[in-house]
Amino acid sequence: MDLVRIECADFYPPTGNWPSTAPCYFAHLSEDLFPAFLNVRLIELMPDIIGLPNVHLDASICVVYYCILYHGCLLHRQSTPASEDVETRSKLYHHCLRALLAWEPYATGTATDFVAAFFMVRVAAERFELELSWTMFRRACQYAEKIELHRLDNSVGSGLSSLGSSVLEASRKGFWELVGMDIYFHLIHDKPPAIVGGARYDAQVNLPWVTALGLQQSEEAETEEITTLRFLIDSRRSFILMEFLQLLENAKVKPDLELVSKTEALCHKVEALYEQWEVDEWVKKIIVSDGQLWTLAGLAMEGYICILFMLCHAITTANFDTMESEAIDIEVARLPLTLKASRHVLQMADLLLNAMPSWRPSRSHLPSYKHTYRTHTWSPTYCIRKSHMVLEEMLPYCNVFSMD
Repeated sequence: MDLVRIECADFYPPTGNWPSTAPCYFAHLSEDLFPAFLNVRLIELMPDIIGLPNVHLDASICVVYYCILYHGCLLHRQSTPASEDVETRSKLYHHCLRALLAWEPYATGTATDFVAAFFMVRVAAERFELELSWTMFRRACQYAEKIELHRLDNSVGSGLSSLGSSVLEASRKGFWELVGMDIYFHLIHDKPPAIVGGARYDAQVNLPWVTALGLQQSEEAETEEITTLRFLIDSRRSFILMEFLQLLENAKVKPDLELVSKTEALCHKVEALYEQWEVDEWVKKIIVSDGQLWTLAGLAMEGYICILFMLCHAITTANFDTMESEAIDIEVARLPLTLKASRHVLQMADLLLNAMPSWRPSRSHLPSYKHTYRTHTWSPTYCIRKSHMVLEEMLPYCNVFSMD
């Protein structure tokens, strides 16, 4: 896509109900903000000042602002036609890109630059712009190193170690989220590790303290519990995936006849993690509310998506010189874990789409469609009927995805 390079002065105030999407973001994803690096009050004032004369805004703030509006649009539950939602998202995404072009020449690696790159990772990924998302992620990792996010708990100390406890805890969460994203890029998109594989000798970031679940009964307590649940599962899943990726690398150097069985054991660990914390029950519990559904939406499927990719990588590595890719796909589809994980992803996607039509499956969800369909080549009739039912439930949303 050819885009004209612009300066911040060329921005105009958003029209329509765009500013109203920002509160939706703060209601659902406020824990993704880095309080040490971002002036949230400034973001809240942006609709009133972004187009005023004699007001200069750093381009990085413009990137963050439009990313927040974009995500807020996805989170905004409203009864507008799908075509209008698609048009609004498209306009907001182009504002993100224009802000990005104005920001890039002047980015020096400040804390706000880090946040801007971090936000663009998700926006680009949601738009299936994988290479842009990967570029922004690498840049976010570079900026994170420059502001010493990797040295939060280094004995020598960093510039961030003197922060207040709540801000420090949020920064720790942010660092570990970067680690999780790094693993996700490596596992699902075959990108080289940007953090995990090249950790610096002086890197030291503790896991943050978390609040015990179920101690209080209030809307605020539930929000904090869901945020805590997400972090607990994300971090524990990351450690399981690190173990798998190391197992995979070892098998590439020295063939391991038990690679697939070892991988299945790790997949069962991921599955047990979700069952232990009753993630599906949490989703069903808040599906009718306007609470933290978005926070759990991705979490509810990511573990099962990881299972699919773990199995694909393991069977491909174990049979790279003996089987064609078509045969490998069929072999993966034959595994009971594959069918179970694929159906789970599709059923959860259908549940979420009925509750929040603006939610959209990502590129990483596509293998679940393929593997559910693949099972038709060998499954009993009752399995085929069940798979057809799952796929048919998703069909009404396919046109909406293709419009965007």
